[in-house]
Amino acid sequence: MVLCSSWRDEWERDPEETSETGKYLVRKLKRCGIHISGKTGHGDGRGAEIREWIDRNAKDLMEGWCVLDDEVAPDYDDNGILPHLVKTCALSGLTISDAEKAVEIIRNVVKNEK
Repeated sequence: MVLCSSWRDEWERDPEETSETGKYLVRKLKRCGIHISGKTGHGDGRGAEIREWIDRNAKDLMEGWCVLDDEVAPDYDDNGILPHLVKTCALSGLTISDAEKAVEIIRNVVKNEK
């Protein structure tokens, strides 16, 4: 998982530099078998930040990708994020249906790139 939300300000690769809130996030994700591998920088919009991270890292780190977000950032369309987006609900969080959509997006990306 790569953080692009405000949670990224709470997490650092070095656990000694991670805030207590970030450590809470790490513990919760670990219980689900999810590891944080990085975070986006701060830039000219969330879509641009995600696109920059993907352009810099995708060839080395992943085959397919999706974005889970409870809102649609204004620059998602300009940065090619919308086809990879699973819009979640801010109140209910990630649902099984959302997770299934994410897997399908990742599978289609991998299939289309081969």
